[in-house]
Amino acid sequence: MSDNQAVEPALPVACPYPARLNPAAEQVLRAAVDRLIRSGAVDDRVLTIATSSSLDVALALSHPNAPPERLEVAAFWYLFLVHVDDHWDAAQSTEDPQWASRLHDEQEELRYVLRGDSPAPGRTSAYLLRETLLRIAEVDPDFNTSPLRQAVCDYLVGVQWELHQRSAGRVPDLITYLRMRRIFSTAAVQLELTFFVSRCTLPLSARTNPVIELLDDTAANYGCLVNDYYSYLRESGIERSASNVVTVLRVHEGLNESRAIRRTEELVERSTQTFAETRELLRTCVRDADPDELDAYATCHEDFMSAAARWPAVAQRYEPPPSDRLDHLSAQSTGRKEDRNTHAH
Repeated sequence: MSDNQAVEPALPVACPYPARLNPAAEQVLRAAVDRLIRSGAVDDRVLTIATSSSLDVALALSHPNAPPERLEVAAFWYLFLVHVDDHWDAAQSTEDPQWASRLHDEQEELRYVLRGDSPAPGRTSAYLLRETLLRIAEVDPDFNTSPLRQAVCDYLVGVQWELHQRSAGRVPDLITYLRMRRIFSTAAVQLELTFFVSRCTLPLSARTNPVIELLDDTAANYGCLVNDYYSYLRESGIERSASNVVTVLRVHEGLNESRAIRRTEELVERSTQTFAETRELLRTCVRDADPDELDAYATCHEDFMSAAARWPAVAQRYEPPPSDRLDHLSAQSTGRKEDRNTHAH
């Protein structure tokens, strides 16, 4: 990650946010993985995730100003999230009739960890979640983790909803999909972690201000839409693409594939405009927060959005499967976006 070009590929999606990098990210991730390996409590897949998913890039972009000891918390969380997401995807896609029962049991174990219990030996996902919470307590014992724990609980419910939707072959409408997508994408967890990792501060009264909530939702929508955009070419040949905005648009708006992809690009671009318009109103509409706090808070969102656009462009997990059709769609879509970015710059 020493080469800035590693996170500055030609982006196929609108991203007006700068690529600000945390220089400690690579070292922090390596130290976190070494610590986990020495513990003997995690499987070998953790090392594979760390190396093949370019998580150092995700860390560097998401939290460019975080000190190493706080960035390590984000490293544990990202390792947990990729590990559990891949595991549950694989379990559900096997069409094993017992997948729902196993999902329930595994989620219950994670809920035990959220309540303060220790995981059973050999439970890598539960151990990673426990390490995330323990590191927060070690670095800042006074930090209130209750909102974070609740956000993780909500994420578990969102995953249940998503996987049952997939299993039933249901494709939700766009409003329903984006509402739940923000939950099972862990947008709320990311936000709570940002208060710890990047040391954002906002009074509680400001956090519940409707304009702040609009800013939060808009940033989350951007991340979800961009992730779906990158994921569609990889997932479209797999029976999981119901959980993707491109499929939602095809089913409920009657669009063909190329038009649905283009419509997704438009939604991404519109979300950047809404975010900019909302940010301009923060000082006017949010009276119970310091202007500098508001600026810093919005910048944290921009860092997250920058990571959402740039990390998948370099992570192997978002490479599409080999297919003439997918290659053609990818090249077609990228070409359109590069032309537009050229005009914008």
